[in-house]
Amino acid sequence: MFKVSVIIPAYNAEKYLKQCLDSVLNQSMKDIEVILVNDGSTDRTLQIAQKYSSVLPNFKIITTENYGPGNARNIGLELAKGEYIKFLDSDDELYDKNTLELMYNVASFNDVDVLIGKNYTHMGNINLSGSYDTLGRQKSGIIDLEVYKSYPFQEMPGIGDKLFKRSHIGDIRFPMKKWEDLSFTPVLMADSNRLYFLDEIVYSYRMRLNNTSISGCLFANNIFDFFDVYDELNNNFRRRGIKEKYEKELLGLFSMHGHFDASFVPLWVNMSLKDKKIILKYFIIKLERYYPNFRNDSIANSYYVNHNLFKKLFDVADILSGMSKVKIENLDYQIDEFMKNSKILTKK
Repeated sequence: MFKVSVIIPAYNAEKYLKQCLDSVLNQSMKDIEVILVNDGSTDRTLQIAQKYSSVLPNFKIITTENYGPGNARNIGLELAKGEYIKFLDSDDELYDKNTLELMYNVASFNDVDVLIGKNYTHMGNINLSGSYDTLGRQKSGIIDLEVYKSYPFQEMPGIGDKLFKRSHIGDIRFPMKKWEDLSFTPVLMADSNRLYFLDEIVYSYRMRLNNTSISGCLFANNIFDFFDVYDELNNNFRRRGIKEKYEKELLGLFSMHGHFDASFVPLWVNMSLKDKKIILKYFIIKLERYYPNFRNDSIANSYYVNHNLFKKLFDVADILSGMSKVKIENLDYQIDEFMKNSKILTKK
């Protein structure tokens, strides 16, 4: 058995894949396997990956049709044999050559189910702040979930800066939807016997201007995936037998991420203000129907004390929606019709 399985979904990743794979090749830890799932790429992704077959030991390349990163990661999970799982996106990098060794040694020594590190975010030549610990901790250590019960719901669900024990993942899988990590990470953190915060940067995240959170016009229909993913998250908590324990926290997570998703819509480029208003109207109405008190949730509001920018952006989105309190019959049908008939380019 390998110490770590690195799973890389790759779709049309030729621009950054070499940097990604070099960051794995240069790792000081060698007892790893690398599973790259070529998700139906139409560029040189496969050819670039194949060049690493001779220099990366235990390197598997799987090619599939384009079903998205969730499906690609699930394929990797089915094949993985490592004690721990590290997810790496094809346009990102492991932070330095000692990243996997550091994460594994800490996780293994402390018998950790999920280890949470920090990430380094950059957009072009602009370097943004690294990740933070939701609790504001300054030292690495075990997180006591009896004391900090809301931690798994206020910590960002992104998987890049985390290491997961494979046996702890069990049968939890990613949905074939946008925001897929939202149904995966919180349940594994909440159901951990030992959850660990590592005060070290472990992941280099590249934010691109064509990221779906910015160029939302390309993926406008995906914003509504949020509701399906949240339902799947609830199902995962139910299957683990911990849904009743975390009912309040799950609503807090719904409120937080509903705010996040809506807050980005005003920033989308290449979309008319009229279409933004319509999307926001439908999205916020759905938020209200799921959770009428989502604007005033106590867990979400405690998060905004230190992260008020998202709340301010949501307030702009809420104003733009204009008609969020209007009753609309057959809401899902109207959303589908709007997406089909509008000039917005949509893509799964």
